Amino acid sequence: MIAAQPSAPWIASPYLHLFEHAILNPHTGRGMGVEHDWYLELRRLILDEIKLPALNELHTALAADDWLITEDTDLSHHFHLRWVSLEAHSICNQRCFFCPVSVAPRDPYFMPTALFERIVDEVAALDQPIEAVTMIQYNEPTVDRRFVEQVRHIKDAGLPPAVLSNGSNLVPETVDALVAMGGIHYFSVNLSTLDRGQYAKDRGKDHLERVLANLDYAKDTAMAEEMVVVVLGTDPEEHARQYEAISRRFAGSRFKVQDFEPNDRAGYLDIGLAAEGRELRVKGCDYMGSRPIEHLHVAASAKAVICCQDYEEGWVLGDLEHQSVSEVLEGEAYAQARRMVYGLERPPEGFICANCRYALRR
Repeated sequence: MIAAQPSAPWIASPYLHLFEHAILNPHTGRGMGVEHDWYLELRRLILDEIKLPALNELHTALAADDWLITEDTDLSHHFHLRWVSLEAHSICNQRCFFCPVSVAPRDPYFMPTALFERIVDEVAALDQPIEAVTMIQYNEPTVDRRFVEQVRHIKDAGLPPAVLSNGSNLVPETVDALVAMGGIHYFSVNLSTLDRGQYAKDRGKDHLERVLANLDYAKDTAMAEEMVVVVLGTDPEEHARQYEAISRRFAGSRFKVQDFEPNDRAGYLDIGLAAEGRELRVKGCDYMGSRPIEHLHVAASAKAVICCQDYEEGWVLGDLEHQSVSEVLEGEAYAQARRMVYGLERPPEGFICANCRYALRR
């Protein structure tokens, strides 16, 4: 009789996000804080890369909750989709200092409507916990004459539309149309200053007066469940002044005002927040969740790219003109990207995540 081979040892999932305050599992959407009874043991298993030939009571509980897997388990083809960025065209009408468009504007291109709608329908059919379908990567979504109908199609598919905008083309007719269809899930507008001259310098266009007029029209409407003005800046003192001024201007309205510092787009720009600890291994991504596991980024070209940081579409994981959404998300290119991001496969020289502020490192 041939003896039974021992089962593969158990390990902490290599896709876990380890922080000082918590451990997160992007495949399940669950997390545990430092106060959790399991935290210290799971942290030890992760850091020491321990292999368990058998499970005790605690380890059995961790395995049952998907924190532990057997060493031969391949999760690289798995995803837990929460956010979709779907860019229906490549045009932006500004040249903002914090955006790659300011240094390398793209040629205008509009994704065919039928293709846009097919992608939306296929995303909806995945039955994933989608929190937002964001109609932007580096474009201005509201300049598209199809914008309202695009929003309507996303809503009709049962998905939550999200719009990030500079506000310059958010005209009253568009606001009224969004309100009439019951509003969208999320709307944010980026605004760096209330000074007209500085705005024109920051954006390459003298749009401030019309932006403010548009926002004044929208500010008390039910255009979106959540409405945000994002104040972007890099100079701490001036940023603080503008944040206070913009907060006062929209006080009492439906707009919440939030302040952010731009990032350098994985080294593409020489501004803002940049990567730290580049000498360490990339061991995950936590840019509003895991980009390769929880996000799908589709450019106007219908190319699925690794992340919104990939402005030049250098890391293409699929082509939705010729593939379905499922084929892309379950395909080998996406799987390989997940393995490289989480340190399971050596990435090539110049890997985009190595230069990213939001890469997890150990």
